[in-house]
Amino acid sequence: MKINWGLRWKNPTFWVQTIVAVMAVILAQAGMKWNEIVSWYAFWELIKQAIASPVTVVAVIGVLMNAINDPTVEGVSDTADTIGREELFESVTATEE
Repeated sequence: MKINWGLRWKNPTFWVQTIVAVMAVILAQAGMKWNEIVSWYAFWELIKQAIASPVTVVAVIGVLMNAINDPTVEGVSDTADTIGREELFESVTATEE
């Protein structure tokens, strides 16, 4: 498993995708909605409840694998180009050629 973790840590899309996906699983397991987390106490209670549930833990592991996995290569790895890079590509808009 060769993954360029340094590059992923720098990518805000990775973080947003991961946090939203993990929280969606945890909230679904608890039968809650985003707007019901109105305090840090409620947030940490929700996290403790999720950790105590084997089904939620397995679902979160699945979500993390989806966030980490590059579907363009076999297995759980990055492309050779990604492994060799240290910086993210700049965004390209549709009007640039």
